[in-house]
Amino acid sequence: MLNFEQAATAEAEAWRNLLPPEPWLDTVGKQPKIFGEYARFRLETGVTSAPSVVARARKPHQQTRPVPILGIPERIAYRALCHEILDGTSPSDRSQEAYQAFIAGPLRAAFDGKQTMQLDNARIQYVVESDIAAFYEYVDHSRLLSEVQLRTFKVELPSLLISLLTEVQGRPFGLPQLLDPSDELSEIYARIIERELRRRGIELWRYNDDFRIAAATYEEAQAHVEALAHEASAIGLILNEKKTRITKFTTYFWKNWMEPPSEGDIEFKPELVKISNDYGDLDVDELATIARDTFTKLDVESGKPGHFDLSSLTPDENRDLSRAIGILTKQSDSFGIAHVARLFEYAPYLSHRLGMYLIALHSAGVDIGPTWDKLITRAAFFNAWQRIWLVHVARVCNLLSAPARHEWVQLQKADVDPLLKAEATLTLAPYKLATFDEIDRAIRTEPESVIAWYALAAKAIPNVSQQRITALKEGNKLVELMLYRTPKKQAQ
Repeated sequence: MLNFEQAATAEAEAWRNLLPPEPWLDTVGKQPKIFGEYARFRLETGVTSAPSVVARARKPHQQTRPVPILGIPERIAYRALCHEILDGTSPSDRSQEAYQAFIAGPLRAAFDGKQTMQLDNARIQYVVESDIAAFYEYVDHSRLLSEVQLRTFKVELPSLLISLLTEVQGRPFGLPQLLDPSDELSEIYARIIERELRRRGIELWRYNDDFRIAAATYEEAQAHVEALAHEASAIGLILNEKKTRITKFTTYFWKNWMEPPSEGDIEFKPELVKISNDYGDLDVDELATIARDTFTKLDVESGKPGHFDLSSLTPDENRDLSRAIGILTKQSDSFGIAHVARLFEYAPYLSHRLGMYLIALHSAGVDIGPTWDKLITRAAFFNAWQRIWLVHVARVCNLLSAPARHEWVQLQKADVDPLLKAEATLTLAPYKLATFDEIDRAIRTEPESVIAWYALAAKAIPNVSQQRITALKEGNKLVELMLYRTPKKQAQ
């Protein structure tokens, strides 16, 4: 019933941008059938799914986002189950257009679709803005199960899916973030809140776990906040206090409208609603100018107009920097390389974007070695997730050809973080700085969700006897699949 091969192909094409691309993606993409069969075998035999390893990606204000690393068969089974269970249901829409419609919802409704708008006559006077705190982390599995069964009229497969989730999460709640199936399941869960609010007659708009609610008076807006908090609490969730606010409609309008404030009538143009990470139809030169101007603000002396205070960046400044890094990465423009080390330290939540920026520059022939060297001298200030990115950059950019850099990566191999150890081992293996015995021991003792890294590390060590490799493959089916060689076709 489940299409495991299709799920394996889809997982091989999936990359969660907060983490470096998993090194097994290419291997699974070349052999989706055998990896799909392995996932099927594990489900049919009732093997307990391996618990995930959690990386802690940095967020602003000293917060972190948990990003679980699931094993290969668990990833494939998770997608195959969700695809079959949710077939025929409305998929979630996470497009820029959907977000734009979400932001524009109160603006349209305030004037009942009129082409011109006079703010003094708006039907809506206040807008509640809110979202759910740690939404994915606290989705209750039993409540999710009953909702999925209700929506799909399926019983056994949803039960199997929830069992899988409970095993990989290691607890009866939470969805692994940055995976497509989790997005679909979170949509079903968030609709519970939306449904209950609409039954109360509340006018609202939702994008994933973000809510916008219309109100005619301030007192009504307060009542709507309480209703939202109540319905979220009913399914085990709470509101994000920092992001929950009651905004006057005029303030909401001009905050989300790209034209300058005006006293007269305004023609409603959906394309003038601001949306995240969007610069419109700008050409390459205009985009480069925007990115360079943003980085130039980092050079202005403190206290001068336009200065970015790296110790307390505002949300808008964070967004501008993120966009600028993305533009320079796409264009392989080295203009911002001098700022990478400072941003890694003062804006650590941008580390994944900075890592990809360095890789793009290296691919374009830019020497990123001095920047990497500078970064590792400040690594005591970085968490494991940031150091994972630095090790990844060293591996894919072949920076360890300079022996002086080996020592720092070897220190990461001794860290307690499972993913950091696995990434460091894979990076050091081609230089014989990770031994076969170390890798053999890691395959026996390290979490199953990172075994693929060690299998590829064993393959990367030069001059290991085929006898030892064969014995390693025979002791672990996933290792065998990772090191599987497609038989060459016989000549006709």
